[in-house]
Amino acid sequence: MKNLMIVESPTKVKSIEKFLGPDFKVIASVGHVRDLVSSARKGIDVDQGFKPIWKVSNNKKTVIDDIKKFTKDADVIYFATDPDREGEAISKHLYDILDKARLTISWVMTFQNFYGKRLVETHVLGESRVLH
Repeated sequence: MKNLMIVESPTKVKSIEKFLGPDFKVIASVGHVRDLVSSARKGIDVDQGFKPIWKVSNNKKTVIDDIKKFTKDADVIYFATDPDREGEAISKHLYDILDKARLTISWVMTFQNFYGKRLVETHVLGESRVLH
């Protein structure tokens, strides 16, 4: 597998795989994958500049294990979560959880005019390109 795409919703997986073809494996995070740690300080490390303290959600450990398994075989990873704050947070959390050494080529991607068969892919650093 050359390309791995991670989306939020499992209902999107088959449609996107058909559209992208055999060079892509599409998997779903099934929404958020991390929560703030429950503590007296509400998951915030005050001594470290109010840094949030995250943990993988209990019901997402299997999902994360599956995602990690697929990232091992991927040359390029696309984080294609929804283009809203929630989607951005999910992409960031997945990126933080995964082995960053393996993520030398990773993209954040948003869909524009999906049914018209255009995708806009956005590099983590903000560079935009159009796939056909």
